[in-house]
Formats: sequence, C-alpha cells, structure tokens
Amino acid sequence: MELLDRVFLSQKCHDQFPSAYAQILPRYVSDHAPILVYTEMDRPAGRKPFRFERFWFEYPDLQELVVKVWRERINASPMGRIHQKLWRLQHNLRCWSNSRIGDLPKKVAEAHGSLDSLLQQDQDPSLLNVPLGHIRAATNKLTALERQLEIFWAQRSHQKWIVEGDRNTRYFQAKVHRRRAYNRIERIRSMDGSMITNSRIFGS
Repeated sequence: MELLDRVFLSQKCHDQFPSAYAQILPRYVSDHAPILVYTEMDRPAGRKPFRFERFWFEYPDLQELVVKVWRERINASPMGRIHQKLWRLQHNLRCWSNSRIGDLPKKVAEAHGSLDSLLQQDQDPSLLNVPLGHIRAATNKLTALERQLEIFWAQRSHQKWIVEGDRNTRYFQAKVHRRRAYNRIERIRSMDGSMITNSRIFGS
C-alpha cells in the first residue's frame, strides 16, 4: 500500500516551468496511477509589491535619502503625516533603487565580463600589461556585487544564512521558486465534489 506515484523534475526543468503541477488520474488496469503534468507558463503578474532590500544597507547614501525624505514637513494629522511619509519614502526608494542599483543580476554578469576581459588582456603578450590597480578595483566591485546578490536571494528564501560568505545563490533561488509554487492555488474542490482547476472541471 505504499504510495509510489510521483513526478520528479530537474532544477533546470523547474526553472523553465515554475508553474508546473501534476494531477493523479484514476487507476484502471496498472498497479500505478497515470500522472498528467501541466507545464503551462506563469500568467502575467501585476505590480510587484514594495520590498525593502537588506542589501541596500551596502550603499552609504541610503541613510541620507531616508533622513531627507522623513524630515520633509507635511501638513496633516499625526497619523496622516506617518502615512504620507511612508508613501513618499517608498516612492523615493523605488526611484533610488532603479537609478542607483538597477538590475542586480545583470550588473553581476557585467562585472564578471569586465574582470575576465582585464585578466585576458593582462595575459596577452602582444598587449601592455593592465595596471594592477585596475584588476583589484574590478575584483572588489565583483565581490561587493556578489555579496549583494547573495543577500538578495537569502532574503527571499526565508532560510537562515547558515555560513556567512558561502556561495549558495542557486540553492536560495531554488527555495524561492519552491515557495512560489506552494503559494499558488491551481485547483479547488467544490461542494459537489468536482475538481475545478484553471477553468476546467474534473469529475469527483
């Protein structure tokens, strides 16, 4: 009576079809139940909710921005002032993040490319050696961006950051995808016992 009917996906497949789910069909002849896997893509999402990113603390000008916005005078009731200050702060942080940081994974990839280019140029005997200071600056920039990316994924994984500095970015990405899959409601059973899923109705 062991329950053996399962579907296994590789991480690469799950990344390509994050909304995939399985439906176990009735058994008739075989000892095992057939399984139907739906791999439809994610539906377009609405506006992303505001999230304060912990890696923002890596930027010294963050505190200056928060203090400046919070000190702006607002003529309203005490609770009204708090509401307006929070709304203005959220708006300013969005704009600051877009202009100051932008696409963090893209910046990490670009930093990798810049450092690789400098190292290849430095090893080419037909070219002048690259100043050591340029290589150090590119290395420090890449290290800082990789740390920010780790904090970014660690915050979304809701997991304890076990080893400080451990490069577990792919692990945290997988945990995020897993949580998103759990948070979706793909099917629900109605009062009459029928199963409703994505506008399709299956018999009980």
